Amino acid sequence: MHAADGRCRNADKKRYLRQSVRLTGLSTPSFQTCIDNFQYIHAAFGRLVPDGGLEPFDPLTFLNHPCMDIATRYYTSRREDPTGTAIPFLSEVDPNGALQAMVTDDHFHGIDNQVLYFTLTDQIRNQKGELAHR
Repeated sequence: MHAADGRCRNADKKRYLRQSVRLTGLSTPSFQTCIDNFQYIHAAFGRLVPDGGLEPFDPLTFLNHPCMDIATRYYTSRREDPTGTAIPFLSEVDPNGALQAMVTDDHFHGIDNQVLYFTLTDQIRNQKGELAHR
């Protein structure tokens, strides 16, 4: 179902909309340590849930380097979180308001859906003169 302006309002499709990022350390030892730690955490969770209740942990590769895909959905269902607080989309994520227009009583954009973007720049320094992030 589409609105007159062409935006999709179908809840079945809306619940799958997400933003994601693929990270790789290009086989650096520090990134491999991160992958190893994720495998350790996954194994620990695996001991706490019934068999088949946890998807297998299988890191992807990018140009033959291990990588991680990280994603969050834009919306949460009220059935999953009946008391969650809706927050507006950041203008960097939704500059034209298309995602905000899809918020309904059944699906909302909450703090668990929000992704914050940081950048390191030498233009920003803290009170000690050290580089800071924003």
